[in-house]
Amino acid sequence: MPILISGGSFKHGQHIAFDRDRNYPLPNLFVSMLQQMGIETEKFATSTGTLRGLDFA
Repeated sequence: MPILISGGSFKHGQHIAFDRDRNYPLPNLFVSMLQQMGIETEKFATSTGTLRGLDFA
């Protein structure tokens, strides 16, 4: 599922491709986004943590 992130403090202008077989659950992206917005959370839905591989500006 393609996801587009714009705005915020994420580094833009990049394409990140993850392993199709051993991929992270989508809620991990939401946990990373919430933490970047200053919301202290470790879990969202079925997340297993944060999404590794995102760069922050």
